[in-house]
Amino acid sequence: MDASFAELFQLQIQHFSIWEAIAVALGLAYVFMAAKEIIWAWPSALVSTAIYTAIFWEGNLPMQSALNLFYMGMAVYGWMRWRSRPAKANHTP
Repeated sequence: MDASFAELFQLQIQHFSIWEAIAVALGLAYVFMAAKEIIWAWPSALVSTAIYTAIFWEGNLPMQSALNLFYMGMAVYGWMRWRSRPAKANHTP
């Protein structure tokens, strides 16, 4: 392979879809909101992983899709757990 890193990166950017950009943005939003303990982190994670599941399925990567289905389930579980906790719970790290 004689292509430089810059050429390979440019090639990847050219094939980067809007759905991938949205999934990445929502994934980053999830990390930020989870660190700040904002409940909207979980719907963000759910949508991000749903997009990734579709992308991986279309890319003929069924096991990656299955893994993302698990992540979607964990996003729903996390959202339900955070919704059920008391609003002003005293918790220590």
